Order: sequence, then C-alpha cells, then structure tokens
Amino acid sequence: MDDLRYQALTYKLRGAIFEVHNTLRIGWSEEVYHQGMLEVLTSLQIPVVSKPRRAVVHRGVEVHTFEADLIT
Repeated sequence: MDDLRYQALTYKLRGAIFEVHNTLRIGWSEEVYHQGMLEVLTSLQIPVVSKPRRAVVHRGVEVHTFEADLIT
C-alpha cells in the first residue's frame, strides 16, 4: 500500500472506523455510528464536516441535493 496518496491519514481513518466498531459493536442505528465516528475523528484532530449538502447539477439544472455522511 505504498502507493496511497494520503497513507498516514488513511491509516488513521481506518483505525477510527475499527475503534467505533469495536466499541459500539453491532445493532445500533446508522446515526449512532455516525456520531461515534464524528467524536473519534474530532478527538484525533482530523478536520471533519458532518452531513454537508451539495447540489447535483446536470446540464446547468440542479436535479438533486446530495448529503454526504462525513467529509474529511
């Protein structure tokens, strides 16, 4: 995996995912895991934006609004 552009950040993000999974285990709603990830990323001082909305534009017309879970 030496060809990753952001290898150190990718390693931290994967670690955060496993931390949330190992702490919360299974059975929670997606929102619970979302909040867990948000808390872990913030504690690791990884800049993160929660649920940003972006317009999807086709031929100059907004056809949809997309909401991502997390953007780092």
